[in-house]
Amino acid sequence: MSLAEDLPAVHAVSAGVYALTVRGGAACVPREQLYHDALRLAADTAAVYAYAPDGDGEQVLGVFTDTLLVKEEVLSWPGEEVLVDVGGAGRFADPETALFDVQWRLSLLGHRVVTVSGPASPAVPHTAEEIATRMRSVLGMMSTNLGPQWRGALLSAAQIFALTNPLHAACVDTTVLDLQRSPGGDDVGDVLAPAAGLTGAYAIDRQLKDLEETQGVREYVQRVRRVPDRALADLIAAALPTLLDIHDAAQREQFDRIASLVGLDALMREPLHVLVVAPTVGAGAEKADHLAQALGDSVLLRRVDPDTDTMTQGDVSLPGLAAEHTDWADVIALIGVVLADAPGTAFTRTPLLADLSVVDILGWMMNTARTDRRGDALEDLCKRADRLLVSDAVQRDILLGALAGAGRVNDVVYDHDPSLSSLVDVDADGRALEDFCRHPVQAADASSMSAEEASAAVPKPNDLALAVHYLREGGIKTVTAKAAGRVRRLAAAKEGN
Repeated sequence: MSLAEDLPAVHAVSAGVYALTVRGGAACVPREQLYHDALRLAADTAAVYAYAPDGDGEQVLGVFTDTLLVKEEVLSWPGEEVLVDVGGAGRFADPETALFDVQWRLSLLGHRVVTVSGPASPAVPHTAEEIATRMRSVLGMMSTNLGPQWRGALLSAAQIFALTNPLHAACVDTTVLDLQRSPGGDDVGDVLAPAAGLTGAYAIDRQLKDLEETQGVREYVQRVRRVPDRALADLIAAALPTLLDIHDAAQREQFDRIASLVGLDALMREPLHVLVVAPTVGAGAEKADHLAQALGDSVLLRRVDPDTDTMTQGDVSLPGLAAEHTDWADVIALIGVVLADAPGTAFTRTPLLADLSVVDILGWMMNTARTDRRGDALEDLCKRADRLLVSDAVQRDILLGALAGAGRVNDVVYDHDPSLSSLVDVDADGRALEDFCRHPVQAADASSMSAEEASAAVPKPNDLALAVHYLREGGIKTVTAKAAGRVRRLAAAKEGN
């Protein structure tokens, strides 16, 4: 059965587009508008339309709404448990927060969520129980979706704010708890607080009790995510007032003080960390220089010289090899080099781009001694790189053959992008390189077993050896034809299944 048949929250709208509605209710817009927007979404680069009264087509981490439009190909990725929550049958989130969770998880997967105009009217909590449930759900969502570093700072700040804000709103005098500020009051053992002042405490207590049961959900989300938190920093910052119900200047000032206390303000201001491995001379060096100039102060860029293993950040030399800086990086760019030139990068989950546009791939492969094992180096790169860039269409066809041999032309990648340009593309002017460093994202199959399974099914001899054989036999046209044929066969096999 399909999700549309199984879950109350999921409704088919048009070919390839579904609506998600809280508690399985009716969409917030008439059927005609829903169908029109679904057709528009199908042709859009966005994966989700979120209805909001002031929706203006801007990208968001998520909004509280009662209706989403979602493309079918991404519907299953957030996880079935959160779709059950949207329908109102889940245990860990109220439906409105669950629908926000769907948007956040898809943002972590590299998909664009944009707002569109519509009279969405999600439920607003009013009673103490409803407010505590909403805050518990929001804190649980943060715990699930944030990576380790951001989870430590942002979740701590959110918990402190969730505890103190209701107490402040209820005019509870908490100074009696501070023995330094209230000397002589050590014998006071009670603090009177109305129930409304304790909603944050109840929410935190219930969220902490959920941790063990939601650990599996967190592990799934963190395993399949493709975008680092720092690349979503602006979207997360814009969503915080909505998530934490910050609606006046006093609350904003209170949260800012907490953010400063736990170091969240500095974390959210820090730009993306870009690690570049490139030679110091030649075309690769020139492209690395151009990249550094184009990115400017919008990122923190460290550069590795693979010949000397020296690391620099601007004019400052840093200790350590590339492997010692991979945990620091949000994105890794290899320009004119392979994995062996940057030890340690092959074993990370950091988004990695390999720019081979400055390399004559055919000459590099064929004009070498057999002991150089360049075929193995290219195969390893094809298995690991989240994206490859080349200088022209001929080189792209050659690399498509190598990628197919490495199992990278698989159902997950093909479903995400039938053109395969997100996997390998032509980049003569460096724009794709710059864009990846600003918006890093892992390949669609980075957390899938499909690549491994496809690789195991590839007949031997090694496909790179076959590519060289075809070059000698019939030149570039033969290699291109073979690569294109394989892609067509994989696509046909998928359709047949």
